[in-house]
Amino acid sequence: MYVEHDEVKKRKWFDTEKFLDIHQVKLTGFRCPRPLFKFEHANLPEYISELFANEDKSYPNPTALQCLCWPILLSGRDLIAVSNTGYGKHYAYAFPLLVHIKNQQAYLDKKGPCALILTPYQPAKDDILSALGPYLESSQIKPVCVYESEDKNIQIENLKNSYDLLIANPTRLLEIINENHSLVNLTNVNFLIVDEYIQFRKTQTMDFVKDVVEYLRTDRQTAVFSRLVPSGIQRQGDEFVKNCIFFEMHHDKESANDEIKQIVELCDKHLKASRLVELVDRLTAEKDCKILIYAKDKEKCLNLNFELKRQLDLEILDFRKEENVFVSTPNAIMTTFKNIGLEISIPDLNYIINVDFPPNLQTYMDRLRKGVVHYTLFSREDAKHAERLIYSLKQARQEYDSNLSIMSKAWLECGRDLRFMPMIQDLQKGLSKPLQEMILSSGDEEQITGANRGGDVYGYGINRSGLKRTDSQAEDMMDDEDEEEEDEDDEDEDIGN
Repeated sequence: MYVEHDEVKKRKWFDTEKFLDIHQVKLTGFRCPRPLFKFEHANLPEYISELFANEDKSYPNPTALQCLCWPILLSGRDLIAVSNTGYGKHYAYAFPLLVHIKNQQAYLDKKGPCALILTPYQPAKDDILSALGPYLESSQIKPVCVYESEDKNIQIENLKNSYDLLIANPTRLLEIINENHSLVNLTNVNFLIVDEYIQFRKTQTMDFVKDVVEYLRTDRQTAVFSRLVPSGIQRQGDEFVKNCIFFEMHHDKESANDEIKQIVELCDKHLKASRLVELVDRLTAEKDCKILIYAKDKEKCLNLNFELKRQLDLEILDFRKEENVFVSTPNAIMTTFKNIGLEISIPDLNYIINVDFPPNLQTYMDRLRKGVVHYTLFSREDAKHAERLIYSLKQARQEYDSNLSIMSKAWLECGRDLRFMPMIQDLQKGLSKPLQEMILSSGDEEQITGANRGGDVYGYGINRSGLKRTDSQAEDMMDDEDEEEEDEDDEDEDIGN
């Protein structure tokens, strides 16, 4: 049974809110366990923790997907998770799965597996075994694999032996079941993983998945994983799960190569043009260089071109018709509002300058190029991106202005309302008393509290559709909810994003 770590219990609601914002998690469900921030918080057994540890006995930080999945699955809850590759999905569901199997082994006979993983193709199975092989051996859990691309006779012989975990393609599994109904006993399966859900939908094999599920226990635990959000996944997922938690993670790259130099300067909006002129003047005076300048739109590009020509007498290439010229010309300068993809090689490019922060962090990350120094002019209008940008810079081991952290805090204190954000030069002063009074008396309570989401998802003080609660109120609410009786579950209702 999953027991929350003491540090997780004591965590303030604000830290969980910030975690969800950083990773842009859209979450639906009732009484969702708090996410973990450290591997130690999962309280996993030694046969997992010893192998997961680094050489110095420390533990790597879990990915955002693992932070969310481990407490949910260890708590016995059903789950639908949507996340891109590269977030450690196999470990996200496998560690709770191994714990579940070990807990079941003492109570079940060896007539069939107690856990089943359904994947659409063999490469997915190979990835699972490659990642989990040492953990399966350490925990003494025996797997059997059933796939169309492998010899069926060998698979049939393996199925006759004792095993704990079945990893299968539903098409081949049903083929074997139809040939010999008594060979595969799925009545003991009480943990089901449906991996690569979107691929089952694309290959039109979802009906085979449903047929396999018919052989399983109705009181099983189920987790569904998908790389994309196909239409109706929550409605389709209801065929497999009950009272589930659903979340979707935004698929930004979380960090860049730490060898890519990133410099973020705080600059008020009306000073950006003059600051750009100073920066370009300094960079071009040091050496011949090629510079690519990003602005938010065509009009801004034209204005910047005019200022650079007027004040520095520089030849600026026209982004509307000279992009190819810029790529092939050394020591050129060009402004543009369109992203130039990494598939387009730009030889001898020295600097990239973001005069305006892009609409989202993913676009910012897509602009990063190896061997290029990146400057970004960050204004109060970009404050909503401050927390996620700080996270990205930390992951890439980049230094940044401490005022960026102050801006992130001010954005939250202002209720994510740009009207109340201080100017850059006033960040150190914090919110003035008259401004605080103005915020409190503005009447825009939903905006003041940053309330733009629905529902008390965690049920312990994070009310994402109403006013923020104090920590004492949150703790009181936790105590009250812990005393609620189980018979109130039928009154629960799903909460919107």
